[in-house]
Amino acid sequence: AEIGKGFLLPSASISSKTKEQMPAIPKEIERAEEEGVKILYLTLPTEITGKNGRVNGLKCVPLVLDEIDAEGRRKPLPISASEFLLK
Repeated sequence: AEIGKGFLLPSASISSKTKEQMPAIPKEIERAEEEGVKILYLTLPTEITGKNGRVNGLKCVPLVLDEIDAEGRRKPLPISASEFLLK
């Protein structure tokens, strides 16, 4: 967030994981959120949108965790017909 403070756009982070699964120290996540970083958990970027050679958005789809598999993991799956655009 400190790096993004000089920009006009708010800082954001997109993760295909839950907050608990994030490969970060919980205090780091907490500090980023306190600094205004918007973290979108269980979200998958699908397309960068643009016009005239400039990026103007990011298409994303929310995810849901599947049932626990044989390895004890829950695979994130896209929620159909739920794509949204971040600008």
